[in-house]
Amino acid sequence: MSSLTRLIGNDGGLHFDALLIACAIIMYSLRLRHRYLLLILALTAGIAFVIRFQVPVSNYTYLYPKEFEEGSPTEIIDGQFTHFLKADSFQKSPEELTRSTNVILLASWRSGSSLTGQFFNQHEEVFYLFEPLKFLGVQRVDQQKAATALKHMFRCEFDNMHHWAERTSADILHRISSKSLISPTLCPSINTDSIGPASENRWMIKKCPPLVGKKVSEICRSYRHKFIKVIRIANVTSLEELLKDTSLNVKIIHLVRDPRALYYSRLDANKNRPPDRSMKLYDIVYTCKSTDGIMQLAEMSPTWMKGKYHIVRYEDIAMQPLKAAQEMYKFMGLSMTPSVRRWILNNTASDHVIQSTRDRLYGLQKNSTAVAHAWRYRAPFSAVDVVQEACKAMMAKAGYIEAKTKRQLRDPKYKLIAKL
Repeated sequence: MSSLTRLIGNDGGLHFDALLIACAIIMYSLRLRHRYLLLILALTAGIAFVIRFQVPVSNYTYLYPKEFEEGSPTEIIDGQFTHFLKADSFQKSPEELTRSTNVILLASWRSGSSLTGQFFNQHEEVFYLFEPLKFLGVQRVDQQKAATALKHMFRCEFDNMHHWAERTSADILHRISSKSLISPTLCPSINTDSIGPASENRWMIKKCPPLVGKKVSEICRSYRHKFIKVIRIANVTSLEELLKDTSLNVKIIHLVRDPRALYYSRLDANKNRPPDRSMKLYDIVYTCKSTDGIMQLAEMSPTWMKGKYHIVRYEDIAMQPLKAAQEMYKFMGLSMTPSVRRWILNNTASDHVIQSTRDRLYGLQKNSTAVAHAWRYRAPFSAVDVVQEACKAMMAKAGYIEAKTKRQLRDPKYKLIAKL
C-alpha cells in the first residue's frame, strides 16, 4: 500500500499512464513467445488501468505530519501518518483563496442574533461588530444612511466615524461583544481573554481607552473577513448597491425567529417596566411585515441577491447549533476552526442557573434548546393567538405552524416548526 501510494504521487496519475505505455510496448515486442510473462504484464496493466480510472487520485494530495491541521482526518500507512485533503481548495485561484468576504447578519431584536454573531466573533480571521448602527438611532433609522455606514465599515474606513467611536466606547455591551475592539492594541491595560458579554469582569472594559477611528481602521485591515450584526435594517433593497459592489463581496445571512417567541421574549426583557403590550404587538407586526418582505424578495431571486442570501431560523440553530453554524460558514466560504467548534458546544449546552437579569437577557452560555421552546409553556394563549393572526403570512413562509388551542401550544409532542 505504501509503494502504491508513492507511485500515485502528486501528479494525478502520470506514473500509471507511463506504466500502461510501457506494458503495451513490452507486450508488442514479446508477441507470444513468453505467454506467462505476457499474462503477468497484462494483469499488471489491467490493475493499473482500473486504479487510474476508478480511484480519483487527482482529488488528494500527500502531506507530511508537519503540515497537519487540527481536526483534519488522518490515516496510518506503514507506520507513517498521511493527511488527505480534498483538492478543491488547491484548485482555487490565488484570488479566491485570499479574497475576503463581508457578511451582514440581518436580524431583529431578541431573535438570537447575539449568540449567532458570536459563532463568527470567535474566528481569528473575522473582524466582528455588534450592532454598530446604533449610533444612527435607537429605533427606526434611515436605511440609506445605514447602508452607507456599512460600506465604510466593510472598507475599514473608521477614521471619520467619530460618533460611532464615541457611542461604541460608551456602550460596554457593544464593545465587549467584539473581540477585535478589546484587542491588546485597542485595550492594552487589561487582559481581555476571559472577559465576555456575560462576564462578571466586564466592568473592566471601562479601563480601556476610548476607541480612535484611525486605530480601529488599522485593526480592521488586519482581518481577512468582516462580519457585522445589525437589527436596524428592515428594507433589504437599501443594500442593493452594497451587494452589487464586487470589490466588497457582501453577503447576507438572514436570521429569523418565531414571532410568538419574539413577542414573549420582548415582554420578558422589559418586565421591570410598566407593560405596554399594544406597543410590543405593534413592534412584532412591523417585524413580521419586514421579514415577510425580505423573504418574498429572496424568493423572486433578483440578480443582485443570487448566491448572496442565506436564511436561517433561530430554532434550527438552537436545536443543532454546530450543523447550523457549519452551513453558515460554508455560505461565507470560511473554514470552521476547532476552537470555534469548542466554543459553540460549550456555550449552547449549558445547564447552569443564570442569576442576574442582565446575564439572563444578554448572556451567551445557555441551553439553547430549552431557551428556544420555553415561551410556549409560559406565554398566554390569547397573546399567542393574536400574534399568529397578525403574522400569518410570515409564519407560513418561514415554516412556523399555528397552535389552534392552548392544549396544542403546551403539548411538547405537537410540532410548531416545519422543515424550511
